[in-house]
Amino acid sequence: MTTTEQSIVDDQFQTNLDLNLEAILKHRFANKSDIDFIFELILEIYEVENDTTTNINEQKEILNESILKNKILIFEIENIGNVGFIWFEENDIFPFGFDYGHWNKKYLWICYTGTAKNWRRKRIATFMYKQLELFALKRNINELILDVYQSNPKSISFHTSLGFKPIVQLFQKNI
Repeated sequence: MTTTEQSIVDDQFQTNLDLNLEAILKHRFANKSDIDFIFELILEIYEVENDTTTNINEQKEILNESILKNKILIFEIENIGNVGFIWFEENDIFPFGFDYGHWNKKYLWICYTGTAKNWRRKRIATFMYKQLELFALKRNINELILDVYQSNPKSISFHTSLGFKPIVQLFQKNI
């Protein structure tokens, strides 16, 4: 197949995927069998963000706890398997600074999101966020908050395209 033919097939696939995404992409709460899938994508995030400080074993324990508490949505395609996830926390604690106490509203803090490599740039993540918005609204929550490292310009661009706006900057000085 020539590059042009492949491009046409890819365009047709993308059009069909856009039209059928809601029909083919299902979501559910994560379970223990999803741990390897989720953690593989989290390790990719650590690599992009140059994160060398996170304790991997501790993070796996937190992942297990979050699965038990239904804080991770898995997105899957029947007969294909998992294609993405969103890990979130429902919260009303002020999200910035140190121990500022309760905020006057609830929000979903998005801890991590990930899309399997072969499913990126196919609108899967956009669909996942739309589903998370519906999930939040059903709980009378109308705000999503997340952090993105400056070392991850693709994530910054993606989240900006979804309507996220920066609300605080953190500064660091090594001494």
